[in-house]
Order: sequence, then C-alpha cells, then structure tokens
Amino acid sequence: MPPLTLEQAFDFSVEYVTADEVARIRLSLEQRTIIVPEHAVIASDDDAITLSQVFSVIANGVPISKDFPNSRSRQAGINFEGRAGGSRQIRVKISWDNGYYVVTVHAIAKIKRKKSR
Repeated sequence: MPPLTLEQAFDFSVEYVTADEVARIRLSLEQRTIIVPEHAVIASDDDAITLSQVFSVIANGVPISKDFPNSRSRQAGINFEGRAGGSRQIRVKISWDNGYYVVTVHAIAKIKRKKSR
C-alpha cells in the first residue's frame, strides 16, 4: 500500500535515510507508480539525461541525504546519487505528493577522480 501522507512516506524522526524509506521508494519504482512531472522531463532532456538514467539512480544509487519539511528552500524528500555513464554523476530528489513519490529535481556533478602518478 502506498504512503497516504508525507509522514508515512518519510521518517522525519531521524536525520538519516532509513532502509524502509529506500525500500518504499524502490518498490514504487518497480511498480511504476513514481511520477515524473513535465518540468523534470524537460530539465532531464536539457541536460541529456534519460529517464532510464534517472530511474537507474533511484534503483541503484546511494541515498545520500534527507530534506525535512521545515526547510524553506528544499522540498521534503530523499536525495539519491549515482552514475549516469562516463564521468557524470546524477543526484535525483524524490519527494511525495498526494499518495505518490515524485521526481522533483536532478543535478549533474562531475565525479572527482584521484590524479594518477
């Protein structure tokens, strides 16, 4: 059963990302019930990121942080990071709205590599 409230979707009693939160998000991905709004599709296309890459980061990436609902500048949810091929790394934010997990934002960062000697 999908979460019916923001508090069911995310555990805001702890600062770290929990295994249960990640499991619910990944189950939603498997069930194809994650929503990708039009603005996220356009932004992905502008950055040459496919939805397949976005979904791969959700499925296989590392959940790195949680944003809380009391933040003025960030929507509540969990941030995942993972590779998108080559030297690109994607950060995908998963939030919640009206019973569905939602891809709200993504960003690209170049992976820092150690210099070879």
